[in-house]
Amino acid sequence: MSIATFSVRSLRDRLHLWCSLIEISESVLLLPWLVGGDFNEVRYSNEKVGGRSAHVRRLRKFNECISKSLLSDLKAIGHTFSWSNHQADHIMSRLDRILVNSAFVNDFPLSMVNYLAPGFSDHSPMQVICEPVIPSGPKPFKYFEMWEAHPSFKSTVESAWATEVVGNPLYCLVKKIAATKHALKQWNKATFGPIQHMLRRSRENLAEIQARLQLHPMDQNLITEEQLARAKYQGNLQQEECFLRQKSRQLWLSSGDSNSRFFYDSLKNRTTINTIRSLHLPGGEELTDPVGIKEHIVEYFSNLLNRDSGCTIPPLRSYGTISDLENQSLLAPISPKEIRKTTFSFKPLSSLGPDGFPA
Repeated sequence: MSIATFSVRSLRDRLHLWCSLIEISESVLLLPWLVGGDFNEVRYSNEKVGGRSAHVRRLRKFNECISKSLLSDLKAIGHTFSWSNHQADHIMSRLDRILVNSAFVNDFPLSMVNYLAPGFSDHSPMQVICEPVIPSGPKPFKYFEMWEAHPSFKSTVESAWATEVVGNPLYCLVKKIAATKHALKQWNKATFGPIQHMLRRSRENLAEIQARLQLHPMDQNLITEEQLARAKYQGNLQQEECFLRQKSRQLWLSSGDSNSRFFYDSLKNRTTINTIRSLHLPGGEELTDPVGIKEHIVEYFSNLLNRDSGCTIPPLRSYGTISDLENQSLLAPISPKEIRKTTFSFKPLSSLGPDGFPA
């Protein structure tokens, strides 16, 4: 389902449009929904340059409408601004946009909108592109917080870490981390598997036991089975939420009563935004082949990081000297207490390191 909007000039008419979109959204929750066109309003202050500043109250009303309608901006490429007054007192802003709901993102996960050159028009044409999903390669190791609640997690880590390694301390550390990663990957595959499959199995098992309990409501064995199945299903739901919260990186939202829908939507939006569909090369040509894009990125950064920059460090300007006491403080050995304090000040899951483990 799609809705096209046209420029609504008066604030009163725009507020009426916002209310209409909220009402429509309640009837299309499960349908793919796209709303696009000239909203004659920006979402953020940086979407307008020149002229008077964007009105904060109008921005808030527009964003409230989008939030209540369960819509989000479709990933955009091309021109940053979609409208210009083409006058001496130059004003440019993004008045045109494409909004979609989560069902649309489900059906077209790699869709995007391309803002084209406006030509003679005040507005840039918008081209909605619905691309097929690009098959991804093998996934790197990633540590998940949900593992910690499983009773066999600690023993798995301890057993892997106890692997005997001979060599200098740094070599031993690297090898023990590698052994732990391998053990956790195998353990995760055997214990959890795909989180959605595990959740479906526990849900179906609970439903089957509850159906039998309807026929034999006083059977103590079935009552006990139902209690255990409910506890397992509840635990799986919490694991799914923990998994999705970490994957979506929405760590600001605390664990609560089934935030899974929110996390799924955030994860899909991140996937869409992070997908690289094309590269514009220095010669002007466009590279769209996934293998070619991967090879070009590797080659570019290999050349960038391995070449001699040839730059010279300019002499430092003198800003005075520090005292002897300050100098002694800077030269003092770093204590284990300082290392521990700094390490434990990191947010546990803010960003995983290159080895896939958190700080």
